[in-house]
Amino acid sequence: MNFLLSEKFLELRRQVFHIFYALIIIFFVYYFDAFVPLFLLGLLFFGSLTIFYVNQGKKIFLISFFLDVFERKNTILGKGAFYFTLGAFLTIWLFPKKIAITSLFILGVCDSLATIYGSYFGKIKIYGNKTLEGMIVFFTSCFLILSTKYNLFFSLICSAILSLSEAITFIDDNLIVPLLAGFLMSL
Repeated sequence: MNFLLSEKFLELRRQVFHIFYALIIIFFVYYFDAFVPLFLLGLLFFGSLTIFYVNQGKKIFLISFFLDVFERKNTILGKGAFYFTLGAFLTIWLFPKKIAITSLFILGVCDSLATIYGSYFGKIKIYGNKTLEGMIVFFTSCFLILSTKYNLFFSLICSAILSLSEAITFIDDNLIVPLLAGFLMSL
């Protein structure tokens, strides 16, 4: 058990959770009226505000456990989850179902694959902790997803824009990527 909770596998744990969280949201968006996932994400969003309470050294049963297991050290606790939830909420609210699902899939899968690959194999830093290798993985996986629904040229351009925004965003990529993906697919 200590092996699975070790610092070495923190990023892998985080990204597997990231993918799982995105897939759960996609499930609710696909099978239910938009109100259901928006309501659940709204609850999670306001629930994530309790994380700020935890940031002050307080322990809250389940929330503290998840933060201990999945949060990076030396960061604001729950920041990524907060922006992921907000990005998913806004994406579902602003875009049609098919676009929202694809945007969330790009966020959940492409961003996670880029982070995993970049963390373990990335050598060329391009911005902060982002690597060229991770950016290439994001681009490739995004292109594969988009090319199943759109023409190759559009998929290529969107993948390039999204991989650049994921790599050099000044605001959390969990917020920017799904909104930008939704906007591009709405053009």
